[in-house]
Amino acid sequence: MKKILTLLFVVLVIGGSGAGFLWLKKSSSKGAAELKVNSTPVATVYLDDQSLGKTPYQGQVAAGEYTLKLVPESGNPQFSAWESRIKLQPNLLTFVNRDFSETDLTSGGEVLTLEKSSGKKAELTVLSNPDGATVTVAGTDRGTTPLIIRDLDPGKYDLVLTSAGFRTRSLAIKATGGYKLTANLQLAAMGTVSGTTAATIPSPTPTPTSSPTSKPGPTTTPKPKGTPPPKPYVEVLDTPTGFLNVRQEASTSAEILTKINPGELYSLLDENNGWFKIVYEDSKEGWISGQYAKKYE
Repeated sequence: MKKILTLLFVVLVIGGSGAGFLWLKKSSSKGAAELKVNSTPVATVYLDDQSLGKTPYQGQVAAGEYTLKLVPESGNPQFSAWESRIKLQPNLLTFVNRDFSETDLTSGGEVLTLEKSSGKKAELTVLSNPDGATVTVAGTDRGTTPLIIRDLDPGKYDLVLTSAGFRTRSLAIKATGGYKLTANLQLAAMGTVSGTTAATIPSPTPTPTSSPTSKPGPTTTPKPKGTPPPKPYVEVLDTPTGFLNVRQEASTSAEILTKINPGELYSLLDENNGWFKIVYEDSKEGWISGQYAKKYE
């Protein structure tokens, strides 16, 4: 029987508690997806509430969208379980790594997914929790998350994410032309969380807004693409998240005022160190990252 083995990426996880090589490959079973899950400490792997076994786990499942849940073995202290929605691509491998700690704040990990892309070069999308993390590729600062790097030359790269108050997380990747690697990393907060100290540690997860007394979070501001406004103006480009945050100030740490969509056009008021100040709704003003906007003047 003909053996199918197409190597696409090799990843060395060095940002967690351990290190190990992962060869991303096409599945040998037509149409199936391959899933590999590591964790520290050992955890039970659930896919849509069905137990697959304990970590380290690797096996083939039907391609599709699932809720992946990892429940760490009991210990002292107790570690928080983790779950996330993942999309498993047919004939490709998805890699999940989780380093558990006492709370979600101090836990870290990454989800690496692979999919076919157009073009001969490689593509890299980097997401993080929290967003706004600085991304360094091969020692060069490439911007902040969420980040898309298109037309990446095939080869090996060191990927490093840093954010104030969080532990640095690093991956060594090897990019292959014609494929997009999405690296979604959760950074672990430094220090311990106990008593009143929890409030001083930046939270890598959104604050719930479902309570009636909570302040409503920002929503996407729809705007017809229509006729361009008078120059200068900007066009919103594609983003990894499908939207672009409008912030109070020209900084990833500034308050989010609203969200706008790729393809929309906005009047440009000012520029500041790679940020554009725009008019977005009823003469309201805010700042967007120039990384995801094209200027016309």
